[in-house]
Parts: sequence; structure tokens; C-alpha cells
Amino acid sequence: MGFDFVAVDFETANYDPSSACALGVAFVRSGHVANSSRYLIRPPSRQFKLSWIHDLTWADVRNAPDFEELWHQLRRELKSEILVAHNAAFDRRVLTECLRHYDLRYKLNRFVCSQRLAKEAFGWKGSSLEYICKRLNIVLQHHEPESDAKAAARITIKAAQKLHVQNIKKLLLVCGN
Repeated sequence: MGFDFVAVDFETANYDPSSACALGVAFVRSGHVANSSRYLIRPPSRQFKLSWIHDLTWADVRNAPDFEELWHQLRRELKSEILVAHNAAFDRRVLTECLRHYDLRYKLNRFVCSQRLAKEAFGWKGSSLEYICKRLNIVLQHHEPESDAKAAARITIKAAQKLHVQNIKKLLLVCGN
């Protein structure tokens, strides 16, 4: 299978979608995870209400770049790539709100939802990242953003194989945003 995309996973400090505190990215080239990274992000507020989910605190990110600083690097890497995320609506909203918060102009990338794709390909009732990874034997350290991004990438690759889809743009027709 020869398709390219970038899987992403945001973690937020609190319930404000502009409070991104970490980002995982996994670059897929020719149908394989080629490389991945984890970025810590200093959110606009010191208020962390979701540490119980991802174990990140203000102390972990206080010296990290804010989203605007990180975006200058990411923008070059993401270009016009199709993005994949598990529950893509969440990650798309976080990206949109971070761009808005810092008044950054950018034509948002197209998103494919690995959660919707897995449901379409495998027909399972469960759709959580943990459930699907367990069913597909994908290693996952849940809520660690790099691990979550790599898992979304691998789910997408396996679901595309199951659906006999050889082109990421065709996946947009199945479960794109």
C-alpha cells in the first residue's frame, strides 16, 4: 500500500480546546509509520484540570514553547498533508482553536477519522482507541500523544488494507472531515 499522511493526537490541559499541552505526530510514508515525535506545549493558562488523564502538569510544560512558537515548525512539516486522528473532531477542534487563539492564518488540513474508519472497516461496536488497538494487536500507551498518534496511523493502515483502499484521498470519501 503506498499512501502518505500524518497522524496527530492532541492532549489539552483543561476543557478549553485552545489549551493544547502536548501533541504527538506520526508520519506515514508508503503505508508505513516512518517517524514520529512528541511535543510539549505551554498552554495559555496554568490551569490543568485533565492531568488525571495524561499525567502532564504545568511544571512539565512551563518551559515548553507555546503553540504559536511550535506552529512555525509544524506548519512546514504538515504542509497540506491529510491528517488522521482518532476521534478527529476533537483534534480538529483543538487545532482550529489554537490557531484562532494565536490569530494564526492557515487553511486547515483535511482530516480522516481513524475511529470512524475502523468502525466502517471492522464493524465492531467498540470504537475507543484502547478497544481497537487491543483487537488489532497494536501497542498503545494511551494518552501519551506520540503513542496515540502512532496507534491512529496503524489503525488507518490496517483499516485501509481491509477496505482495499490504496489511496489516502479515497479514505476521505469513507470517513473524512
